[in-house]
Order: sequence, then C-alpha cells, then structure tokens
Amino acid sequence: MGAMQALRIGLKHTDLFSAIGWFSGAEKDFDPHNSLGGALADATKVNGAWRLLWFGRGLQENSAGRTDFHEKLEKAGVRHIWFECDGSHEWQVWRKHFYDFAPRLFRE
Repeated sequence: MGAMQALRIGLKHTDLFSAIGWFSGAEKDFDPHNSLGGALADATKVNGAWRLLWFGRGLQENSAGRTDFHEKLEKAGVRHIWFECDGSHEWQVWRKHFYDFAPRLFRE
C-alpha cells in the first residue's frame, strides 16, 4: 500500500514534492488519461512538474499492473525511471530499489 499512497499523495501535492518513488506498486487497468484523477494525462505538464518519477518492481513479482503501467506511461510520453531487479515483493527488493532511487534524489 505504501507505493500507491506515495503516488496518490505525491501527485496531488506538486507544491510539496518534486519526486516520487514507487517501490513494487501496482496500478491495475491503468489509463494515463483517466486513472489517478487524470494526474498523468498531460505528458508535457507532468514532465515539467516532476523532477523524478521512479517506478520499480522485483522480477519475481506479478507483472500485472506493474510493467503495463510503465509501458503505458512510456507510450504517453511521461518521463520516468523504470527499474527491475531480481526478487519478489519483500524488503530485500526494496533495498535494491532504494539503492538506485536515493542518489537520483540529489542529482541536478
């Protein structure tokens, strides 16, 4: 639930956040124009508002709602980082996610 909370809260508060990390989240039946209140519908606006949108999953996690989320964002032109690593839905995967995500927060 943490990934979805980070995404939903972050997307509603562009005045407070410039980056979102989504570790092993899933957004089933994602439609960039309608899902999440349409917050990702306008790629130009999204790309201008967000310095970093980072999404990751463990390769042994169910891909439903994960890889298609990434593919639909890519097709819509929403700039983001997609990270996959070995593992399932557990803390050792999230350690790998954090290891990739954290340094990106401090890059220009």
